[in-house]
Amino acid sequence: MRPILIIVLLTVAATAVIAAPLLPANYASWDRPTAITLNFAIPGHLENYRVIYLNRVGTTVQPSSVSGKVRWDYPKGTIILKEAYAGLQTPAKGAKPIKLYGMVKDPGNPKAKGGWLWVVKDVATKKETIYDSAFCIDCHSYANLKHQYGDKNPNAEFRDGVYYPWFGKK
Repeated sequence: MRPILIIVLLTVAATAVIAAPLLPANYASWDRPTAITLNFAIPGHLENYRVIYLNRVGTTVQPSSVSGKVRWDYPKGTIILKEAYAGLQTPAKGAKPIKLYGMVKDPGNPKAKGGWLWVVKDVATKKETIYDSAFCIDCHSYANLKHQYGDKNPNAEFRDGVYYPWFGKK
């Protein structure tokens, strides 16, 4: 009876360690918050062509008004995923990204910065890394100010660290 108990305990322990990926494989069916071609270098994402996707939870975001200013607070469970391709040229049909960058809204998670988990996934190895340093949130905090990307946030709205907020399907 002891060997069975040990096997059961080892199985339970191994199952507890294995976690579901934070960046799911089915993201290509998600909505895209921008149709803008992201073929320019930016800090943190270097010289990579990028395509952004937003999961269904994220499309339910409803901007509110606080003290006369628009405020975007994405709901818990939102995932914003950015494919990064080698180089700045439009990828060939069927090309695979080299990395996936993700923002996963999980404000209660101790590794979250600004309410988001900042995740990088190496596509080749499928290894995900959560960045718990301030590097990602420091840069993304500028999305809440006037900036040079997308619509440039002309009214300096709080956008929850998102440069290309969800304005609905185009």
